[in-house]
Amino acid sequence: MAVNPYKLVFVYGTLKTGERNHRYLSTDVQQVEHAKLVAKCRLRELYPLIVSPHFQYYKQVPCLLNKPGLGKTVVGELYEVDDVILSRLDQLERHPVNYIRTRTVVVNLADESEIQCEVYFKNDAEPLLALPHISDFAEDK
Repeated sequence: MAVNPYKLVFVYGTLKTGERNHRYLSTDVQQVEHAKLVAKCRLRELYPLIVSPHFQYYKQVPCLLNKPGLGKTVVGELYEVDDVILSRLDQLERHPVNYIRTRTVVVNLADESEIQCEVYFKNDAEPLLALPHISDFAEDK
């Protein structure tokens, strides 16, 4: 039985299609790297997704807080990525300093199937819980 060399990662913010960091999910011309959109999904559990004003270079930084049962239904995109792309995402998210990559379950919006994957949760979430919770991030352009 062949082992799948790819990981599944749920993205909910600036990594989504059309957002400023989506380029981190693009593959090189030789297609040595692998990143493929699998499905539009939602997190199975409610989580607080907030937009933090606490970053000096950007006015909008979405942060998913690891507080299951609080917040809203968060929607995003599920990607299949190789180790090169995953490492690139870890660097972008400064895993495990700013964000922690954690296993979770998402629900495919097309067929309601449940899929295990990984997602990046913001570290030090407590001070951010008071900010408004959203379901879907779209950057003001």
